[in-house]
Amino acid sequence: MLLVNQFSKIKNLQTRWVNVLKNENDFSGTILFSSFVLLLYGVGSLYFEEIYLSWIAIIIIDTYIFFLLFFSGIISSKKDNIDECRLIKNLQTKREKLLLFFPSRSTALFVIVFLLTAMITSFAGLYYIYKCEFSIENGTPKLQDTIDAIYFSFVTMATVGYGDISPQSGFTKKLVVLQICSSFLFLLGIFPLWISRISQFENNHTKPTQ
Repeated sequence: MLLVNQFSKIKNLQTRWVNVLKNENDFSGTILFSSFVLLLYGVGSLYFEEIYLSWIAIIIIDTYIFFLLFFSGIISSKKDNIDECRLIKNLQTKREKLLLFFPSRSTALFVIVFLLTAMITSFAGLYYIYKCEFSIENGTPKLQDTIDAIYFSFVTMATVGYGDISPQSGFTKKLVVLQICSSFLFLLGIFPLWISRISQFENNHTKPTQ
C-alpha cells in the first residue's frame, strides 16, 4: 500500500511538470527545468571529468544571461525614448513574447541558485580536468581534489580572492579571466535585474484567471 501511495505521488508530480512545460503562455517551468539540467551538466563535468559538459553549460548560461540583459533594457524602455531603429521597434511590438523568457516570481530564486551552482561547478570542472597549475599554500602545483576546485571556483565567482590559491600558468589565468567575466555578468547583471524587475515583469508575465 505504501509503495502504491509513493508511486501515485510521483505520478502526480510528473503530471504537474508536464502540464507546466506544455503551457504555451508561461515558460517558467521550462526555464526552471533547463537551469536544473545545466546544474547537472556542471556537476557531471566535475565528477565524471567530461570537459564538454562544462563548456556547454558555460556557453548556454552566458548566452542566456546576455539575452536577458539585452532584452530587459528593451522591455523596460518607454516607446517614446526608443530611436527609429526598425529592429528595436519590432522587438517592442513582441514585448509579451519576450517576457516569456524571464522566470516568474515563484521560480526566479530557484533559477538563480541552479545557474549559479552550475557556473561554479562547470568552471571547477575545467580547472580540475585540465589540471591547471596553481600556487597553493601547501606547496603543491595542482588542485588535490574536486573540493579544492569547487572552493577556488566559488572564491573566483564571488570575486573574493583570498590568495591561498592563485593561478600560475597562462592557460589557467585565461580561464580565471573568463570566469570573472561570467561572474560580472551574473552578479552585476542578473541579481539586480531579477530582484528589482521581476515584480514589474510579473504583471505581464501571467494572464489573469477567468
